[in-house]
Amino acid sequence: MKDSSPPSTPQKRPGGRTEVVRQKVIEAVIELIKSGNMHFSYNELADLSGVNKTTLYRRWPSQINLFQETLQEHNKPVEIKGKDSWAETLETGLRELARHFSKGEEIAMNLSFLSSPDVEESSMILAQWQPIQSNFIRLIKDAQEKGEVPSSLDPASLFTIIISPLVLMTLAGRKPIEEKKLDEIIKVLSVLTTRSE
Repeated sequence: MKDSSPPSTPQKRPGGRTEVVRQKVIEAVIELIKSGNMHFSYNELADLSGVNKTTLYRRWPSQINLFQETLQEHNKPVEIKGKDSWAETLETGLRELARHFSKGEEIAMNLSFLSSPDVEESSMILAQWQPIQSNFIRLIKDAQEKGEVPSSLDPASLFTIIISPLVLMTLAGRKPIEEKKLDEIIKVLSVLTTRSE
């Protein structure tokens, strides 16, 4: 006699590699870093995230893997788009970067990575910023092609000069950048980078 009941749906393995698990882990990593605990154990991460330690090791065999995925997710919202003029692009870009650099977890991560003697960690941090840097450099080149930024300026060096005050102020002050100071930085950088008529 044939069973006429509908076929059962396969059960999902608890603690599997789902997006929900990934988000819990990423949020827990950011929380640990924000609290100043950069070199946490997988036990601490399992306790905070509620994800089994075996799942953590299977998905992220090393902390570098874990940091890479966390930083990719953390940096994802940083999106800088070109505007009608270089001055507008520069201001929008600086405000977006300042907002990002001013986050508590970003300050904690940058301080921890800066003080870490681990070359692999430092290289990984720089690699995670590559898409943001490449995008900003492309915007600088676009402004150079329009004649708004002097073509004699190296775009990569200009990007470094643009972000340096933001990084320095958040690291040295260990707090978000004040709006008034950001306005002054934008004004100075706009004058320094815009082609004079």
